[in-house]
Amino acid sequence: MDKLSAVMIGAICALLCISGAVVYGTWFSQEDEAAYVSSIEQVEEEMALASIAMNDDAQVINGGGADMWVRAKVESPDTENANRNVNIVGKDYQLISDTITADPSEAERKSGVWTLEEDGYYYYSIPVSPGEQSKSLFTSVTGPVGANHEGAASVKVQAEAVQVNWISKKAKSGKEAFSLFRAYQPLQEYKGKFV
Repeated sequence: MDKLSAVMIGAICALLCISGAVVYGTWFSQEDEAAYVSSIEQVEEEMALASIAMNDDAQVINGGGADMWVRAKVESPDTENANRNVNIVGKDYQLISDTITADPSEAERKSGVWTLEEDGYYYYSIPVSPGEQSKSLFTSVTGPVGANHEGAASVKVQAEAVQVNWISKKAKSGKEAFSLFRAYQPLQEYKGKFV
């Protein structure tokens, strides 16, 4: 019995030592720390690449490091109409713009125009390069006829961007790029829960 107990205690000690070595090698080794640091750098780089802004001229500015497809959504300044798109026929407000076209020609598309799609977003026809900006989405906004709108009002413009080369399949338009992004998004969220 005593020899069996000594062997069992020795085996348990050996297993504890092996487990300790595995834990140390997994969590405290230099290799794993370097992989962790590089993943943080990768996230910071991706955040820098995705930097966009809008200026007072309703232009989307690409402050990142990669070409971007951009889209924008404009909402009414009234709080009661805050979730409505401003240029839908029969609504209160209308955008005044020479860069929004319903059916652009090939030359217009190549020079950069905005197109309103059924999802309520305006898509820019060409990618915006780093440090560059799109053409103005609109020059002004008019209010409803007969309403007493004196002075100035603000509209809310939400701009979004997707990198041109974020997946291996290259999108031909901004709308296609965002639809691919939406298609891949659930996969990314699912993957993120288990990483």
